[in-house]
Amino acid sequence: MKKITSLIIMISLSFMVFSQDIEADCEYKPAPSQEKRQALVFMVVDNMPIFKKECESEISEDDIRKCSSNAIQKYMRTLRLPENKSTKNKSGKVYVSFIVEKDGMVSSVTLLRGFDKYFDELALEHIRKMPKFYTGGFHKGKPERVKFQIPIVFQL
Repeated sequence: MKKITSLIIMISLSFMVFSQDIEADCEYKPAPSQEKRQALVFMVVDNMPIFKKECESEISEDDIRKCSSNAIQKYMRTLRLPENKSTKNKSGKVYVSFIVEKDGMVSSVTLLRGFDKYFDELALEHIRKMPKFYTGGFHKGKPERVKFQIPIVFQL
């Protein structure tokens, strides 16, 4: 009988503890402040940033994305390597991320994964020199910051 009573007490205490945790989780949480709202970065938005003005004239959103993606690839192909003995016969992939700000400027260029310090720096510098996007991204009608992650392939 003592065991059953102590078991009942333990079960009721555990329900009290869980109910307090649930109440604590259900507290009102205010909307994010303006500063936190500025810091939000999206990976996908309703209208992705447009790299070149020519892409804006495309008919559908998919065509705009394809055109912009092709324009970014075309820019990436302008990356030229200096002829060094140390760079000969090296190939690999560098993964870079960057943010397209609301006004289309490129910022927060970071290396995600590299294969050689020289090539990593070369890729980062090329992204930093990327021209301003024609438009930034829009989500639910508001301009938003959008993060891109791209691979850069070096084949020599």
